[in-house]
Amino acid sequence: MKNELSLKFAVLKLIIIFLILLLPFSNSYAQPETGERILSVALTLPETTDIGAGYDHAFRLAQSAGMKTPGEISFFWDEVELKNIFGKISYNMPFLELLKQFFKEFGMRPVITISPFETLNTRVPKDLRGLPLDSPKVIKRFSDFIRWVNSQTSEMDPLAIVIGNEFDLNFNHDPKKWEQFKVLYINSVKLIHSLPGWENAPVALEATFPNLIGPDKKILKEINRYSDIIGASYYPVTNNKVDEFNVISSNLDKLESIYPDKQIDLYQYGYPSSEYLGSSEEKQRQFVEFSFNEWDRRKEKIRIITFTWLYDLDMDFLVTEAVRTTGLKPDRPFTEFLGTLGFLRRKAGDEKPAFVELKKQSRKRGWIK
Repeated sequence: MKNELSLKFAVLKLIIIFLILLLPFSNSYAQPETGERILSVALTLPETTDIGAGYDHAFRLAQSAGMKTPGEISFFWDEVELKNIFGKISYNMPFLELLKQFFKEFGMRPVITISPFETLNTRVPKDLRGLPLDSPKVIKRFSDFIRWVNSQTSEMDPLAIVIGNEFDLNFNHDPKKWEQFKVLYINSVKLIHSLPGWENAPVALEATFPNLIGPDKKILKEINRYSDIIGASYYPVTNNKVDEFNVISSNLDKLESIYPDKQIDLYQYGYPSSEYLGSSEEKQRQFVEFSFNEWDRRKEKIRIITFTWLYDLDMDFLVTEAVRTTGLKPDRPFTEFLGTLGFLRRKAGDEKPAFVELKKQSRKRGWIK
């Protein structure tokens, strides 16, 4: 499982690159208007050699299906922060200006993710990795990084500022690491709410659904006292088989019961169509229909759903990248899972039933004509 998660992270990273203290405190963040719902689609590209044209096509296609914002704009600390031989810090985020143009053209607001951790991978710069997360040196550098991200994106009026991407998997249930991270997170929340343009932006963590309702439930609930929104990634697959819809509904009930006073954002939410995993293209379509019905029932609770993702991934690409980045060849269940999450077939470019259903459900709610 650990190797599978490492591969997932490596692939997600490549896609994104291509697309370009401890005391409770009150904050000034105002909860979103009750019933506000934001449909998001994580953009992956069709088979193309032109990344710019491919992203433009994917963005407009998802927007035509009711997308109000694409998947997160992710700032990975160790990639964006640059340090020269003299120790001077600078920052560089490829394709950021291009992304900002798309958001401006369509009048959309982003989710900004600032990642010191990404699934099993640390995104802390190499020269800081030997220090505890609550070290003043780590806190200062991460605070400086947050300030830079704010300087680049505050005018975009973000829907949320998210710290970490499935970060909880990195700590392996270690209480000491959790407590160190708690100090870093509390400091980050206070800083974010003090920055221009972000004073009222909700702050969230993106944790995996199984840990939010399972092994790390207690510590996550403690840390999420400082969050404005409860962020989660949720892929309903257990023991290499897709979960039945009643299980998904029950799990959502559990999460709501743990956080009765806070709204929930699902920053990753997907269901593969692979028959090998007990699914099908028809079952994936039913998942979309089921999810919208659940969302109607929970519309005061669930604010954002980001369906992951638009296009399927190429299986050969997944295997090649796994070997290149991890030295390990992934097993079939994992490639079937990761490769069939999309709503459109990558090579042919034609719609799977799930995408047809997505448009149907958006039209039903008046989000598209």
